[in-house]
Amino acid sequence: MPLPILVTDRAGLQALSERAAAQADLTLVGFSDVAQHARTYQAYVSTLALTPPEALSDLSLALCGPKKALNKLVGNLPLYGRAPAG
Repeated sequence: MPLPILVTDRAGLQALSERAAAQADLTLVGFSDVAQHARTYQAYVSTLALTPPEALSDLSLALCGPKKALNKLVGNLPLYGRAPAG
């Protein structure tokens, strides 16, 4: 099964997260700055429990769902490694 890695900026990632979360047929998993900085799973869980949702900053997203729904959301994003410079 192909797993494309796509590229967008932070504003695009936030918009994508909001649009994907509003669709019942998609599964969304975010990788936040809290996860990036945690050295252990326990540190991650502890910090996450103390962090309000609006303070989390997603660094990446994993999306799973029907191909048509996914293409509608991300069809215009470039593949990682083929993104335009700048």
